[in-house]
Formats: sequence, structure tokens, C-alpha cells
Amino acid sequence: MSTDSDTLAMLKYSHPNVDRLISRIINIQNGTYNYNQFIGYIFTLIDECIEAIQQDKDLRQKHKDEQCEDLFTAEIKNMINRTGLFSARLGEQRSGACDLVITCDSRKYEWSAEAKVHSHYGYLADGFRQITTRYTDGDFNNTNGGFLIYVWNKDVISVMSKWKTHLSSLNTEFSNLKVTDCQQRSLSFYSEHLHDISGLNYKVRHMPICLHHEPRDKAARVKAARKRKKQD
Repeated sequence: MSTDSDTLAMLKYSHPNVDRLISRIINIQNGTYNYNQFIGYIFTLIDECIEAIQQDKDLRQKHKDEQCEDLFTAEIKNMINRTGLFSARLGEQRSGACDLVITCDSRKYEWSAEAKVHSHYGYLADGFRQITTRYTDGDFNNTNGGFLIYVWNKDVISVMSKWKTHLSSLNTEFSNLKVTDCQQRSLSFYSEHLHDISGLNYKVRHMPICLHHEPRDKAARVKAARKRKKQD
């Protein structure tokens, strides 16, 4: 009888262009991956979820004046769970309600993330403190975390650059703190420091979700004119 792994292996053989994706799925099904590979799988899934959210940002403008991080993070959780690869949960108790926790129960691997809507950099700093000093212990199966930053502003690269500078200024608070670029997604970056609890190196991926939407084409101008006419 053919198994799911047999089918995936056949697909890998017949379609070399999906080799990397199929190899990952087979590894996950067989449980033949280490913690670093688990983190790599998570980042690939998260980036795909972010792309999906950004594709219909026009429909999300009605949430602009709300604290939308719970709503949008719930979408990410649902998308990850639909893959059937890992378990994603919201508000998991980790000495407080952690925004997003993704686990691989068979290997006891865990990745946790905090989510914030960008308003000012001090607010982001408190979000970083939550994921690094409250929700995680930095043990061997939990040495990576994530920071989801929902950005309504335009010029997201400038927002992230300023956040990187602000975070770097906290080097007296976080031992051996350093920031590095993310090769997988240029808008994201990494921070690393020695975790207060475990003393092990703890790595956080800082990931913006771009929500700004202000088109200037003809359709947008017509829509704006109609809106002004209704207000008159």
C-alpha cells in the first residue's frame, strides 16, 4: 500500500523544482529534523502567512484604528494549523498569555512570538521584553522566538531601521545583544542576546507586516471624489 511519504517521494522525483518543499514535508512527517530545521520551517510558513495578509491589505483598512494584532495573528495561527505540520495556538499560558506559540509535539520543539501594532519604539521595546523575559525560558528546545510587528506606516524599511537602532541601544539591558540582517526577507532582521533565565544564546526574528494602503491611481481618485461628495 502506498503511504503519504511514498507519494511525496514520487512527487519529489518527478518535479525537481519542488524538491526543497517536498523534502521538508517528508522530514516533518518522518520526524527527521533537528531544532534549527524546525525553526527554518517555521520562518518559511510565517513568511507565507505574512505575504497572504499583505495581499489583501485594502480589505484590512477598516481595522486601522483598532488593536488588530489579535485578529491578524489569529489568521496566521489558522493558516499554520491548516498545513497540518505543526500546532499553533493563541494566548498560550507562558507566565502570561503569549500571543502565538507553535510547537512540534513529537519532538518537544517550541517557538513563541509576541505581536504588536507599531505606534512608537518604546512600545515595541516592551513587546521585545515580553517575549524575552516573560514568555520564554531560553531552554535547549526554545532558543528562538519571534516578534510580529504590524505596520500601518509607509516606508516600512525606515520603520524597521529605526527599530533596529532603538533595540541596539538596549545593550546594557540585554547581555551580548547584537542585531543582524535577515537573508531570507530583507525587511526582517534578527537580534541575539544571552537569555536572562537559561544563559543560552536567544535569537529573535523581527518581522514586519506591511499594511499601508494609499493608492493614487484613477480608481482611487474616483473613489475619493465620491466619498468627498457624500460628505458635502
